[in-house]
Amino acid sequence: MMIDKTQISGKRFMFTVAYFIQSSILLTSFTLSLTRQDSWLTVIFSFTLFLPMIWVYRTIMVQFPDKNLIQVLETVFGKFVGKLIGIGFTWFFLNLTTLNLRDLGVFTIITVMTDTPLIVLAIMCMFVAVYSVRKGINVVCRYSAAFTTLQITIIIISIFLVFDQAKFNNFLPIFDQPQLNYLQGVHVMSTIPFGELVVLLMLTPNIRMDKKLVAKYWYIGFAIGGVSFLLVMLREISVLGNLAHLFSLPSLTTFRLIHVGTIFNRIEILFAMALILLLTFKVVFLTYVTVLTIAQIMELENFENLCAVIGLLIVPLVITIYPNSIENQTSGQQVVPFIWMIFEIVLPIFILIVAAVKNLPKQKPKTTPIKQPQKNENN
Repeated sequence: MMIDKTQISGKRFMFTVAYFIQSSILLTSFTLSLTRQDSWLTVIFSFTLFLPMIWVYRTIMVQFPDKNLIQVLETVFGKFVGKLIGIGFTWFFLNLTTLNLRDLGVFTIITVMTDTPLIVLAIMCMFVAVYSVRKGINVVCRYSAAFTTLQITIIIISIFLVFDQAKFNNFLPIFDQPQLNYLQGVHVMSTIPFGELVVLLMLTPNIRMDKKLVAKYWYIGFAIGGVSFLLVMLREISVLGNLAHLFSLPSLTTFRLIHVGTIFNRIEILFAMALILLLTFKVVFLTYVTVLTIAQIMELENFENLCAVIGLLIVPLVITIYPNSIENQTSGQQVVPFIWMIFEIVLPIFILIVAAVKNLPKQKPKTTPIKQPQKNENN
């Protein structure tokens, strides 16, 4: 049963993969506090090590082209066990949505709306998310290409504007941190943000592209997002040096160092507003995935009436999940990566193993299980 019948093209899916990674650049402090000036190496190692998992996600999508993640779980493990695991994924998606909405609210308060309560911002953003989700995946991902381009533009312009403050010596010495820190840093980067791409498996039936192009769009999108994250990390280290790990939002600190002449001294506000817009996309997307997952488990024919209920559930969680940013960062380094790894790495691999043992899918998929995008679609 396909609950949301709206669809997106393969290219739009590719940009969604890219932007989903880009929208996590505010979390560079998670890695900087562990591997300091070597954090750029941590990004490269994590990116390389996670490539096999992209192949796993791609393979699941190819083997079950007409099923989302919850349907795949029920097919592979049986309906009862599949629903139980699906409930676990629901908790995972709900937490991802809550955490990202909290990050968005905190960043907005620090940069633009300093006197606005977090709960007010959460309600405003969730109102936008619920409205968008009710329109379907086509609306949710419509501007993914534009947002990806905007993010890349921001990164390039910001690097150019702070280039005079960058110092090569800030990258030295190399491999000067304890070995355990590198392992922990790679673990954090592999699960936050790379591993969060598992949420895209909920979109499989909604993507119009030939299965031969699935790998292409997955890897290109992953490469765009990974390179963007690497450039951000290089920018923070080159400008802030050994002080980068002391800031909860290194990107904002870097933006505040930008000065264009004697007039434009608060140009970071423009960058901050752009980042707020971009992070909003991720919250909207995660809200869609959460609502779709719950609707699929409950076997609902539509999810429109469920959107408002989920929105009302997420808002109070935002203000209670973490009392401050320090606990958020500590959890993101020491607790969350181990829990997230179960849903992002262990279970997807287990799906392929069990599917291979059971020789699933038993019936070969159609030659073109997902239609090609129409020529007049705006990608």
